[in-house]
Amino acid sequence: YSYYSYGLANGKVWVSVSQNGTSFITNKISVIYPSDYGDKERCQINNNYHYSPKIAQTGNNIHVDFDGYLNADVYTTFFARSKNNGVSFEKVVDIGAVMPESLQSGSQTVAAVNDNVYLLAASTYPTNNNSGNRFYFLHSENNGNTFSEPRSILDKDISHVGKASLP
Repeated sequence: YSYYSYGLANGKVWVSVSQNGTSFITNKISVIYPSDYGDKERCQINNNYHYSPKIAQTGNNIHVDFDGYLNADVYTTFFARSKNNGVSFEKVVDIGAVMPESLQSGSQTVAAVNDNVYLLAASTYPTNNNSGNRFYFLHSENNGNTFSEPRSILDKDISHVGKASLP
């Protein structure tokens, strides 16, 4: 899993896998979007304050989450999956599109066990305008083919968590 930044904290995302440690297969999974100035590619891996895993592997399946631009104005969180041990990756999915609130950049993490894939992410600002974050959980029981509806993992009486960084 590697990230190349070409300035302003935006870059391209690659995943490299090896079966023997001497040779690698590398796939670029960054998202490209059209702009008035040609195709653009602006993604990033944020692990600024605390590290949270952005890649998970179970069996021959590799799951990756990262941030990037869907278009010139929409910044979101993406999910990518390989079912053949990283030889190729399926089309990237916009996880941010299913969330009830905007996600905090770099605040997501992924885990996988057998056919179960778990995503946890923090929102930027709750809808009730309190400062802080809420945490949302998504679960897949079919290796990331589909995910549950996002649900807040906080008690309904807790509107937000202040000074949250990464899950």
